[in-house]
Amino acid sequence: MSESLGLMVASVVLLSLVLSLLMLGAALIFMGQMRNVRDRVQEMGDELSRKRHTNATENGLLDVMAQLNHIEFNLAEEDARNHTSRKLIEDARRRIGEIRKGPYSYDKDQPGLDGG
Repeated sequence: MSESLGLMVASVVLLSLVLSLLMLGAALIFMGQMRNVRDRVQEMGDELSRKRHTNATENGLLDVMAQLNHIEFNLAEEDARNHTSRKLIEDARRRIGEIRKGPYSYDKDQPGLDGG
C-alpha cells in the first residue's frame, strides 16, 4: 500500500511539474505577443504623429508626376520613330553600296526595310 501511495505521489508531482512547464510556456508566448502588440502600437503612434503634406501640396506633387510620366511617354515614342528612321537610313546606305559595286550588282527584287 505504501508503495502504491508513493507511486501516486510521484505521479501527482510529475503531473504538477508538466502542468507548471506548460503554463510557463504559455505565459512566455503571451508575453512575446504582448511585446509585439506594444511595438506595433508604438509604430502606429509614430506614423500618426508624422507631419503630412497639405492637400494642395499632394495635388501639386501628383500633377508634376503626371507631367513627368507624359514626357517620358513622349520620349519613348520619339525613340521608336528615331529607331525606324535609323533603319531606313541603314537600308538606303546598303542599297547605295550595292549600286556602287557595278551596273548589274543591284537586285531590284530584293525587299527593303520600307517594304519596297
